[in-house]
Amino acid sequence: MVVAMTLQALSPLAQAMQMPAAAPVAPPDANDQYARLLRGLSASLPPADANANTARARAAQGEAAPNYRDRIEQFEYLYGQIAARQQTLLELWRAKGVDAEIIARETELQAAMAERHRRLVALLQQTAQPAARTAQGGSATTALAAFLADQVVEPRTNPLDPNQLPWQSPLADLEKLRVPYGETEAASPADKAPAQRTVQRKTPASTGAHDLPDAFDLAPTGDAPHTPAIQALAASLGNNPLAIYQWVHDNIVFTPTYGSVQGAQDTLDKRSGNAFDQASLLIALLRSAGISARYVVGTIEVPEDKLRNWLGDYKTIDAAQQILGQGGIPNVAMVRGGRVDALRLEHAWVEAHLSFYPSRGARHIPGVSQGDTWVPMDPSYKQYTYTAGVDLGQQVSFDAQAFADAARIGASIDDTQGWVQNLNQSNIERDLNAYQERLKTHVDSRYPNATVGDILGTQKIIPDTAPYFAGTLKTTITATAARYSALPDSLRAQFRYRLFLDAWSASMDSPELTFQQPTSELAGKKLTLAWVPASDADRQAIEALLPAPNPDGSPIRPDQLPQGLPGSINLKAEIRLEGTPVATSRPYRAGAEPVGMGGYTRYASLGLQGGADWDDSTDALVAGQQSAIGLSIQGISKTQLETLKTRMEATKTKLQQVQANPGNTQPLDDLTGDILAGDLLTANIWSWWAEHQSHGRISAAQSRLTTQDPHNTWQRDTSGMEDRPALGYGMFHSVAVPTKLYGTVTTGVRFKGVMMDISHMRAIRWVKDSRLPQNAATGATAQTEAKNRWIAYNRMRGQYASALEHAIPERFFNDPATCNAPGASATT
Repeated sequence: MVVAMTLQALSPLAQAMQMPAAAPVAPPDANDQYARLLRGLSASLPPADANANTARARAAQGEAAPNYRDRIEQFEYLYGQIAARQQTLLELWRAKGVDAEIIARETELQAAMAERHRRLVALLQQTAQPAARTAQGGSATTALAAFLADQVVEPRTNPLDPNQLPWQSPLADLEKLRVPYGETEAASPADKAPAQRTVQRKTPASTGAHDLPDAFDLAPTGDAPHTPAIQALAASLGNNPLAIYQWVHDNIVFTPTYGSVQGAQDTLDKRSGNAFDQASLLIALLRSAGISARYVVGTIEVPEDKLRNWLGDYKTIDAAQQILGQGGIPNVAMVRGGRVDALRLEHAWVEAHLSFYPSRGARHIPGVSQGDTWVPMDPSYKQYTYTAGVDLGQQVSFDAQAFADAARIGASIDDTQGWVQNLNQSNIERDLNAYQERLKTHVDSRYPNATVGDILGTQKIIPDTAPYFAGTLKTTITATAARYSALPDSLRAQFRYRLFLDAWSASMDSPELTFQQPTSELAGKKLTLAWVPASDADRQAIEALLPAPNPDGSPIRPDQLPQGLPGSINLKAEIRLEGTPVATSRPYRAGAEPVGMGGYTRYASLGLQGGADWDDSTDALVAGQQSAIGLSIQGISKTQLETLKTRMEATKTKLQQVQANPGNTQPLDDLTGDILAGDLLTANIWSWWAEHQSHGRISAAQSRLTTQDPHNTWQRDTSGMEDRPALGYGMFHSVAVPTKLYGTVTTGVRFKGVMMDISHMRAIRWVKDSRLPQNAATGATAQTEAKNRWIAYNRMRGQYASALEHAIPERFFNDPATCNAPGASATT
């Protein structure tokens, strides 16, 4: 815990992304050198659209002309190496009987490369003539520049849309909040009456209180599956409906978002979930116990003080409404007597068919008792007791400026471009260790028996100890919209990932592959993007590149494996869920650069009336680049991390068995590429989400401070930040770089390392004590102050999140004995 506190306190400085000193790497091959020479030549020439006087003007000013004859020799030498390697490939494939179609593709690519090389050399020869540097020679240089302008490849980057940034914590407009079902007019925070939403009633289950259940009220669903863990929990609670309800109520923390997001199992694993998710868990447990149960969606009214407690100990109703709005929950403030005394919000709860009389459901025995009433129960509405944590930042001071100055000693800094290279790692480590020791000494002396909760603060659910069901909810139901045995898709959050041929296809919304599934069926599961041979002929061509066993029986070394794939091999993309293909693309040539696009339905687009509004992000992909798509569906759970760890440990054991006894490969029989590579890539991206999530909890807990308005009219202790993970995904790639010496010819792909890219991160964040303006002085000042604190907090969290993108891969892949000092990346 002390280590975590240290990183929290110093993250804006010590964890900021830096440009590291170069680590020893393999020398560039002929392809790299050829491409570098080509780019250098292009940069040395005037623009292709410059007029013919440019060459004469440069000569008149005495500028030294490039030595084109030397360039010709260099290009010819490097191309000779490339051509020799290409010829060797063709001979190998012919000798191993690779399909003629593959060989024809390779021959075509090699011919296209040769034609452009010959064109380059011819233009260089023309430009090298003495006449090319005279009044008559400008056209030769212009022709060379025009050729290079069409052919030189610039690194591809994702275009940055400031209106759709990868990392967001979007604010809700409190004057445009969705209105809950059944509310036609009510006082909003700004005394506006929002328009009524058009809601279509959908009642697969009967709307009556005394109708009989059917088979659907006992069946598992995608949101409420009967997993072994859920069945075991129901059994451990004696399959008793009261015990089951009270367990969910007393153990699952409320998350203020709308719609089915996590589902029952993930809610159980995380011990948190929204109203729909907690309803799903309760329904799954009841149905596993043999008790009919169903969802109810409607509108409830909650007193404002109890609502603020329920959401997270907020100090103002405005802060509570901001968080509800970010989570997409329709809500409206009820003004009575000139003040907001309650909120109405759209909500989900459960009805179970029990023997209510005379035991009021407490003694219902599944399979024995005869149900007579649909009994309402709301597991997600609850109250908490809160304890304040310790403000270590105030109690143990830290000189941030001195730390930054010490870190810069000996570093290379470019303030113009905004980068720093080769920070003084020994000073950083010294100061971090010293501050960590001071924190530890302080905690040990002042709080010798402290728990994590004592330091960060606690939130404890007040248990429901009633001996029976009340027959009503603890809140007031103002409208009932629908009852469901299974939730419709309009109330289920969705994730999708799509593949486009190129940026133009993406702009036209014309995908070639689409995978879409409710998030409740994806939470906690491994999702990967693999590239596999498009045909048996392509598979044969790849297998022909693999080395033969070493004559001495020694294991094949990494340097003996192919470092890439030729562009004549076709690959197809597979999206795999827990190793099983769920979507497949058309063939792409190895090294092709399709566009990926992933995203979620927005919380606010879910509802009784349906209509999805997608929140998408874009990824630059390469055919041949294996990737893990790490989903964070309102965070990730300890259970999914432990499951992955157990599987990876089993894989390690099997590999060690084969290494100890190379003659017995039986332990490898059930190991697939998705288990070997997919698990390793997934471990990296899940680790990023886990650390980011943990840092958020610590940061929010330690964000308390005392403020005073400029007019000295009031002073208060602020209650910190609300910081909850929303819906996100990131990619961890085994990097593949297209071999594209000329822009129109991709001759293959090379494998270069690994890379983290958090494509889509959304968070629910706001200060817990914000208030809307009540007068021109204190109100406006308080609102501006709240937003400034929110901005500063987001910046701090963003710096740490960015640092994690290099820190996590370094922990997995860098060898401290051979790589740079900590903080210097050699992973890409």
